Amino acid sequence: MVKVIRKEGKRPSGAVQNQWALKKHMKAAGYLLAAGDKEGDYGFFGRDDTWKRLRTFLQTDLLAPKAAAGYVPGAIEAARLATKGAPFYKGDLHEWLHYAAFDMFCTVMFGQITDCSNPKTFTQVEHTEFASSATEFLQLNNYMNANAMEILLGRSGLYETEKHKRLKSLLDDIFARGRRFVNDFMDKEEAELTEFEKKSWLYHAMKRQAEEQTVSKEEMIELAIVGLSAAVDTTSSLIAWNILHMATNQEIQDKVYQELTTAIEESGADGLTAEILSKDKTPFFFACVREAHRVSPAAGLAMFKTCAEEIEVHGQTFDKGTMFVFEGMTTVRDKELVDKPTEFIPERWLPEAVEARKGTPKEVIDHAFFKEPFSQGARKCPGSRVAMNENLALVAQLVLDWKITAPGLNSYKDATYGLRGAISPNLPKLEFAPRS
Repeated sequence: MVKVIRKEGKRPSGAVQNQWALKKHMKAAGYLLAAGDKEGDYGFFGRDDTWKRLRTFLQTDLLAPKAAAGYVPGAIEAARLATKGAPFYKGDLHEWLHYAAFDMFCTVMFGQITDCSNPKTFTQVEHTEFASSATEFLQLNNYMNANAMEILLGRSGLYETEKHKRLKSLLDDIFARGRRFVNDFMDKEEAELTEFEKKSWLYHAMKRQAEEQTVSKEEMIELAIVGLSAAVDTTSSLIAWNILHMATNQEIQDKVYQELTTAIEESGADGLTAEILSKDKTPFFFACVREAHRVSPAAGLAMFKTCAEEIEVHGQTFDKGTMFVFEGMTTVRDKELVDKPTEFIPERWLPEAVEARKGTPKEVIDHAFFKEPFSQGARKCPGSRVAMNENLALVAQLVLDWKITAPGLNSYKDATYGLRGAISPNLPKLEFAPRS
């Protein structure tokens, strides 16, 4: 797959190009992000120079490790507030996860604490309504991309189903609400902004847009809305798997709790910090997150790539334009490469275990392509590092605040799962007992 990525050329491909219903409506409705340079292209959702220009603007101050790390304090604060609301949603934790993901990404986008995850404290109904619309849209969009009848009728224009109409309505609602959020921020005077807000993506984007003029103000606004909506259900699916593994592995959960509390005590801090949420300080917790992805990835098909020229793979020649799909589950569950491949064993990711695999066929599971569900190459999810940091912050804070159990479940294998914004477990009713 590395060879395929290197053969993508100047206009790489990605899964977002397959979002036919989203692209069709955005182009017909006149959204600038779907306006490509050429006939039949779709701008941000295509492969032409417009995509490159918009993508470069979006990922600046977002994808680079240093930029993503700068948002960790905000994610930690949002998580600290959000976890107080988890027990109120124990019958449907997915709803809470959508709100928590929204809360955390708002600290990135706006540098603001929205606190809509706790029903006892939230005040802005529009925040929860935006999160709900974004969640429903992402799930319905995945359905539209997979259903043969919807694809046939929708792409041909023969008939517009009720689901297709609903998707269009949701998308317009997301942009209308998101535009109000963005405009409210942009209307603030410089003196009104907090230091936290001045560290946000949107604040820096506004400065870059005014200085560089590489995107229009409207394009910047639409990019902000797309980023905000995409961060809701995709991130929550990733977090849901991690919570399920904690809830069904009490000894592991307690070990994570001890590691986190020890790291906090040794640091002299009064809670989580960016330093504590690092592999050096909490290696077992990181191993748990890595193992959760191995046994239960939120995206089993993590990459969709089209080669820009003829390519030879394992002795077979493929024509220019051939699409390759990277399937990330089989290898890391191969019993020849992984001991007890279906068991949740975080210790296999600790430094000594990784070192022991070096120079053997088993070290393939340590390859970066198996590390996370966000694709690779030039079209890697621009919010991937932020999403991983949000996952770490929320799961860590949950374990610090609550002892989580899943009555009736002994393993993640006992839970059913389905496609939401990404592949997600159907979380059972969980119990939350205060740690102190």
